[in-house]
Amino acid sequence: MGARHREIIIDAYNLLHKLRPAGSRDSLRHRREEMESLLLSFRQSSGQKITLVYDGSHKHGPCREAGDLDRVFTTRNRTADDWIIGYLKSLGRNTQMFTIVSSDRLIRMHATALGALCMPSEVFAETLLGREDWNVPAPAGREPEEKCGGKALGDKEIARWMKTFGT
Repeated sequence: MGARHREIIIDAYNLLHKLRPAGSRDSLRHRREEMESLLLSFRQSSGQKITLVYDGSHKHGPCREAGDLDRVFTTRNRTADDWIIGYLKSLGRNTQMFTIVSSDRLIRMHATALGALCMPSEVFAETLLGREDWNVPAPAGREPEEKCGGKALGDKEIARWMKTFGT
């Protein structure tokens, strides 16, 4: 993740399940606090803004908490995936300043089509758990977008996505 990508948006439960697979005896709250502690250390080391998007159960609109780690809890009828895609669409050309962390192919396809970089949750989890210097480039000298979907989008595919999203 290069310095030009100043904000990381994370599909929070997706990353949580990569860090601590289901079946853990710890409560969901404890696992979430543990993940957020790792992310806070990462943020302090890298200087990158981080927004965690959780599938929520709020009845009256999404809940957004600003702080060292921004948190978004979606409404009961809206997933984190929907929120992330909608947020990216609202950014216009500024999506180039964002890195999306999710293993969900739909989010990654939208992120790539809209100009953001993306990184699978398992790769980001490896970064959090195994790397002491969080300011170094992604493993093996590859850009995060290469891990996301293979090869770069061609002009025809970009045009198709732009038409699909009306941009």
